Amino acid sequence: MELKDCNIDVVLIEPGWINTNLGQVARDEAEYSWRDNPDNPYHRRMTALEASPKDNSAIEGTAQDVARTIVRAVEARKPKARYKVTAMARVMPLLTRWLPTRLADSLTSKAVW
Repeated sequence: MELKDCNIDVVLIEPGWINTNLGQVARDEAEYSWRDNPDNPYHRRMTALEASPKDNSAIEGTAQDVARTIVRAVEARKPKARYKVTAMARVMPLLTRWLPTRLADSLTSKAVW
């Protein structure tokens, strides 16, 4: 809205879950205090995650998917206000609108952990 008078279109790119190595880097660089210490609340989650990594490839996108979406938005004569990259980016807003918050949070948590 603020840039409308300047003839500048503003769009929102909503990537959803993107397959990157961020999780692995975070685990590799994590301090002992929360990665390996059984008294730390994150220890249980990290142990479970490392023992049974989730395969989210069916709902994740790639950096290339995001790049293609950005190019599509930039090259559009009349760009949309929002571009959702992955299926998860399209589904999650519907889930949070239709389901009770606790149930939506529980489903998201199970998908991640």
